[in-house]
Amino acid sequence: MGRPVCISLITHDIAISVQVRWAAHLAKLRDMDIVFVQRFEVVPQRVVDIDLAAMATVDDHPSTTELKQAIHAHPDLSVGAIEVLKDKAPDVTGTTLRKEECDKGEHSDPGDNPAEIRVLAKAIYADNYASIRKMIIGLVNTYGANVFTAVRGNVLSDQSRELVVERSRLLEFLPCEVIICQGFTEDMAFSRVAVLERTGGNQQAALRLAADLADDNNGLTAFQVNPDIGIDAYPVGERRLDKFLAKLPRLKKQSIKRCVSVDDNLQQAIRQLWKESAYDLLVIPATSLRPEHSVGLRLGLNIPVAITVSASPFSSQTRQIVKDTLRQRVPQIAHAERVELVERVQSNAEWNFDFVALMVLSASIAALGLIQNSAAVVIGAMLVAPLMTPIVGFGLALVQGNLMLTKMSAHALLRGVLVAVLAGLVIGLLSWNFNEPTRELFARARPGRLDIAVAFLSGLAAAYAQTRSNLIAALPGVAIAAALVPPIVASGLFLSLAEFELALGAFVLFTINMVAIVLASMVALYAVGIRNRKKLRWPVRVIAVLIAAFTALLFWSSTNTYDVDIAKDIPAGIEQAIEQILGPNYALEDITIAYDELGYQLNLDVRGKEPVPPDLAKAVRLKAAEFYAEASRIRLITRISAEYF
Repeated sequence: MGRPVCISLITHDIAISVQVRWAAHLAKLRDMDIVFVQRFEVVPQRVVDIDLAAMATVDDHPSTTELKQAIHAHPDLSVGAIEVLKDKAPDVTGTTLRKEECDKGEHSDPGDNPAEIRVLAKAIYADNYASIRKMIIGLVNTYGANVFTAVRGNVLSDQSRELVVERSRLLEFLPCEVIICQGFTEDMAFSRVAVLERTGGNQQAALRLAADLADDNNGLTAFQVNPDIGIDAYPVGERRLDKFLAKLPRLKKQSIKRCVSVDDNLQQAIRQLWKESAYDLLVIPATSLRPEHSVGLRLGLNIPVAITVSASPFSSQTRQIVKDTLRQRVPQIAHAERVELVERVQSNAEWNFDFVALMVLSASIAALGLIQNSAAVVIGAMLVAPLMTPIVGFGLALVQGNLMLTKMSAHALLRGVLVAVLAGLVIGLLSWNFNEPTRELFARARPGRLDIAVAFLSGLAAAYAQTRSNLIAALPGVAIAAALVPPIVASGLFLSLAEFELALGAFVLFTINMVAIVLASMVALYAVGIRNRKKLRWPVRVIAVLIAAFTALLFWSSTNTYDVDIAKDIPAGIEQAIEQILGPNYALEDITIAYDELGYQLNLDVRGKEPVPPDLAKAVRLKAAEFYAEASRIRLITRISAEYF
């Protein structure tokens, strides 16, 4: 195995000599070789070697000439071969580069001096940021790079949408540690370093970089800024600093200066620290995959900063595999179809007269069907209900990061739920013969795992059907499967009967189904290619809340069975009458009632040494029917047991 490798991206908004000096310093500290990468907006797209052994030629780009001069002028750098991790390396088209193509131009032998830093240089030709990103990731994978670094003059100066998106995706898929720098100058040192405590998963990378750079004579300061929360602000800051420094156990904490500042303005506190102490560099752990969100970049160029992102090869490769698999296996939605989808969902999820009218009608139909105990009428209400669209719209808004659609869908959903509950309550109060829950109502008061599975699958089907114009016809069937309106209306009907526990159960059933559909719709929409390109934080927080709420409601519903006493529906004296007819050779074990769309069925569980004769069974059924004024279905089941008598 060769030495670790650092990939250093050469940018065009700062002197190349500054970038070479930084990469060389970092490589020397960590005993790494360097692959410098220059990018040019030229087609066709390709990666080529820069011949560093040859001095500047007339065909070289000025920046290439500057790179060669800076490399040859640095005493620690030596042009040499660097081991390729794999025999094949991916290019931007998904094909492969032969190993000899990757290594072409690597002329000199590394020599006998292991302290020398061997360097290569690659030129990336591409006219778009997506291709540049793919080529950089390909080079990182080819050489098994441990670190990717870039020094910018001012990261915030170029904020084109394409650049922001692709830079974020680059940080998402790079499997190595990333160090992005700003504010570096030609003569700056790196010995006096301050590292800022920030929450997140990149603390260890920041501490390691700061410890590597700082000299051993109290050259490292750990800095923590805590909001002014009163007298506890400083002790809380000390505890957070302790936890931060514990991320790197090998650090000698007695050689680290500690500084806790109480200030509500983080930037102001950092600037004050910089004025009071002469530091060379501020190291900050990244809190997101968007460097422009870092407080360090907003401090200006007068404070040199290095923003770190920890290496996460497993998660990066997993994300890449998942996305590649989805793109290959699931038909991706085209731009025109995506625009049509958003427009359709946004129009149908809006709270307007059409939505209100359909909501009132569907809720009223569902209420009457539940009171009449008619499954067919309830199914009709499901077809009319417009709630599926705002629920899918809510999932679409979270996947896309569309705040306006989120608010619109949430408003329509909340108001629609309120209309359904009120409709059930009012119709229940106005129905003079509605005195007790029906079987259809009871069926909506008991949240079950099968209902949740149906809701999740319905959400997948609804979202996927929405993305395909040829599958819109499937939405009525999805609406029936999801059954969103009946549980809400059932909650209102239970309230009219003062059955508060059952009302809560019905509402919990709807809530679980709704959250399951939102989460499922997000999965389906993500799979077809709809993404949050801006990498916003608020959708992640909302999704986390939804998952937590879904888990809590699922646990709560599993501990509340909403048992309903149906023994009162069994007429008094029926057991004695049946036992008298059965005689001594048979025993009546149990009587249960089963409900379905055809009415009820009386199940008689009889135990004996042999099956009940047909004549005796007929006599038992006739006797049981005498206890019911209406026609009933009676089923007699004989359980054979030779040892029973």
